Amino acid sequence: MIKIEEDKFNQLQKTLKTIAFSSLAIVFVLFIFVAWKGIRISEQIARDEQTIANNLSNIKQQEEQIKINANTINQQERDIEVAKDNQKLNEEIIERFKSKASPSVTKEVLKESNNLVSKVLEEKSVAVKPSARLIYIQIREKSQKESARILQKKLQEKGYDVPGIDEVGGKPSQISNLRYCKGKGQQVDIENIKGLVLNETKIKISNREISVKGCDQSSVGIYELWLEADFK
Repeated sequence: MIKIEEDKFNQLQKTLKTIAFSSLAIVFVLFIFVAWKGIRISEQIARDEQTIANNLSNIKQQEEQIKINANTINQQERDIEVAKDNQKLNEEIIERFKSKASPSVTKEVLKESNNLVSKVLEEKSVAVKPSARLIYIQIREKSQKESARILQKKLQEKGYDVPGIDEVGGKPSQISNLRYCKGKGQQVDIENIKGLVLNETKIKISNREISVKGCDQSSVGIYELWLEADFK
C-alpha cells in the first residue's frame, strides 16, 4: 500500500515538473515574440521618420526654388512694364513726326513696334504661369510601382508636380490615404486628387492631417499620397 502511494506521489511530482517546464517554455516564447515585435515596430518607425525627413528636405529645396522663381517672375513683370512703356514711347514719337514721315513709313514702324512688344508680352505671360502643386507618392512594395507610375502620369496631366515614387516598405495599412501638414491642405486639391485616384483605380482614399517636426515651415499645397494594401 505504501509502495503504491509513493508511486502516485512520484508520478504527481513528474507531472508538476512537466507543467512547470511547459509554462516556462511558453513564457520564454512569448518574451521572444514580444521582443521581436518591438524590434520590427522600431524599425518601421525609423523608416517612416527617415521618409518624412527626406520629404521635408525635398520640400525645403522646392521652397528655395519657388523663391528663385518668384524673383524671376518679379523681374519678368518689370520687363513687361518696360516693354509697355517702350511701346507707348514709340507711338508718341510716331505721332510727333507723322507730319515729317510718309504714311507708309509711319504705318510700318508702328506695326513692327507692336509686333515686337506683343512677342515680349506673350513670352512673359507663359513664363509667369503659377507652379503646380506638389505630390509625393509612397508605395509599400515594388509590385505597386508600375500602377503608381500610371497614376503619377495622370496627376501630372492634371497640372500637379509629382517628382517621384518612393518605396518605403513596412507593413501596409488597409486603406490608402492622402497626407498633408495640418492647416496646409487646400480643399480643392484634396477633392481633385481623391476624385482622380477613385476614377483611375476604383479605390477610395482617406485624407489625414499630420503634425510633425517641420510642418510649421512647410508651404501650403504639399501632399504625400500613401498607396497601401488596397492599391494593386
